[in-house]
Amino acid sequence: MGIFLLIRLGAFLLIPCAYWSMDLLNYSQAGKSALLGGLAVLAVSSWSASRATTRGGVGSGWAIGVVTPFVFILAVEAFLRDFFGVSHDDGIVIEALFNSNGGEAAEFVIANSRGMMKHSAFFALALLLFASAAWASGRYHPLTSGRSLGAGGRSKRRNWPLLTFGGLFLLVHLNPTMRKADPFLYFPIRYAKWEYEIEKTRQLQEQLRSTLSDPHLQSMQYAGEGARTVVFMLGESTTRLNWSLYGYPRETTPRLQGMADDLLVFQDVLTGFPGTDGSIKQIFTPATLQKPNLWAKQPDILTMASRAGYKTFWLSNHSTDRQGAVSIISSHADVTTLTNKGGSRGEGSYDEVLLPEFQRALDDPAPRKFIILHMLGAHPAYHFRYPEPFAIFDDAEDDITRQLLEQGRAPWAVMLRNQDDNAMVYMDYLLSKMIDMARSHAARTPTAWLFAPDHGEDVAHYTNFSGHNSRVRSMYEIPLIFWSSPGFSDGTFDREAVRARPYQLDVLDNTLLGLLAVRGDYYEASSDLFSPEFRPGARTYNNMPYP
Repeated sequence: MGIFLLIRLGAFLLIPCAYWSMDLLNYSQAGKSALLGGLAVLAVSSWSASRATTRGGVGSGWAIGVVTPFVFILAVEAFLRDFFGVSHDDGIVIEALFNSNGGEAAEFVIANSRGMMKHSAFFALALLLFASAAWASGRYHPLTSGRSLGAGGRSKRRNWPLLTFGGLFLLVHLNPTMRKADPFLYFPIRYAKWEYEIEKTRQLQEQLRSTLSDPHLQSMQYAGEGARTVVFMLGESTTRLNWSLYGYPRETTPRLQGMADDLLVFQDVLTGFPGTDGSIKQIFTPATLQKPNLWAKQPDILTMASRAGYKTFWLSNHSTDRQGAVSIISSHADVTTLTNKGGSRGEGSYDEVLLPEFQRALDDPAPRKFIILHMLGAHPAYHFRYPEPFAIFDDAEDDITRQLLEQGRAPWAVMLRNQDDNAMVYMDYLLSKMIDMARSHAARTPTAWLFAPDHGEDVAHYTNFSGHNSRVRSMYEIPLIFWSSPGFSDGTFDREAVRARPYQLDVLDNTLLGLLAVRGDYYEASSDLFSPEFRPGARTYNNMPYP
């Protein structure tokens, strides 16, 4: 039995060791999987060896079945580390995992098909290696090698490996980090925790709204005069590196450039978090990079604006705004409209479906309005984000194409850059149209309009990779543009000085409160881009200082 167990154990241990040697897993991930999977292999193989009626083939099948989830979780961890630079326990992974729906999951598979195929091949090869060893080890099985084991004492003695290895497998689960590494418990543990935290936060936020039990919330008051409309456009997956408004060689933002004299284009802005949910928690709540959990304990700016007499609107083309943390924040708007109904093409609709909803919000008779529009922007897969007339860079042969090819980019990486740039052109069209709509509304009401994406994107900027890559600067370097009607502010600030201010979106709630003219305990003038009291703070990307 010793050789029988050693062959199967050795075959399995080769798998995490191989992943570690290729730097696809760190020693902690590989070690935990090796320990748990190794004990599982020894336990199930001992069980099959101890059963007098079990033949080697059946026992090998059981061993392969038990090992498969361990090999699968190794492949998943390697895929996340290899392509996104995150661990399977990273907050961005957990939120994306449980906030996604079928449409978004399908787009993820399309956008990351090459990486998934690579690690699916690793998974298949690793499982084949173990399966071959498991079946071959049947020749050493005590029941198939002609060495029949007797009853009585000898039968009892052959149970000790099962009791030992099975007991050790259960014993290591007393350690919480080992429990979380067990692929059989991975999803149940994390989903239960995520669901509990979301529901707990939802109840706390509703209590704050209904009872006004937070004295700091009661301090938030409107400090302006008369009517006012503030529009915040929240984009998606947009780096300023691909905007011609910021010097990119391709004309991806010609309409905004035509309006440049009327816009305030901020030059040095970073997002605080490389994922949608984490970024939204910071933008719309007092949460910051240093205090990320405040979003669950303190009210969001929709609640503050309502407290100060604003009618609030959340207009979204994201199908995932129906669930998770974003659903809590969006539900606090007086009017919540989710335009995306899904469909056969990815997540469903182009961002132009927001236009009529935006016009309805502008036409609302409320004297003070705070309107938030949440766009799909350039969320991968990029080719789903724009209609055919905007596919102007397909098969482009220009300086960008030549530059990418000189950098050694693969043809498919160039194709994805072209598709992303097409999405930028469509976004430019929509943003300019929405500024025009806000301009028309400003004839009746002083109006301000602000655009920022939740985070940037890596579209073959550094390697062939395209998508969410938390390790690189393009994921954090974003555009921020502002327009306001002449009657909105006194215009006393120095526009050139303001546009050069270094900023990070984790404190954007203070700038939004400043535009709303809402003052109180949750407003910090030092973090308001337009305030004369503004003071730049330390900025980071991927937990490193910036720049």
